[in-house]
Amino acid sequence: MFPNGAGKVENHGNIYNRVLGPLQAECGITTSGRPKYSLHTLRHYCASWLIAEGIQAKRVQAIMGHATIQITLDLYTHLFPDDAGDQARLEAGQLRLQPVLA
Repeated sequence: MFPNGAGKVENHGNIYNRVLGPLQAECGITTSGRPKYSLHTLRHYCASWLIAEGIQAKRVQAIMGHATIQITLDLYTHLFPDDAGDQARLEAGQLRLQPVLA
């Protein structure tokens, strides 16, 4: 994603020290004079934003590069919409089934 001058993957520290850190400092995005956000923080922000935009879990998995959907769900389940109507739909379904099962 971030190639160096030789076309290889750029070192994390170089990206942060040469680009992300100075950019945050220039923009005043600091805490106690140090850059506020790490690359890891921005990665979590990206996942959170995708979920808030309604992107499905499997697509978030692919974009984030997680090996399994379980990793994505373990990390971000709390961010996916919690449909308050789920319980009501389950109860309504049970009521409809009761006459059939009786």
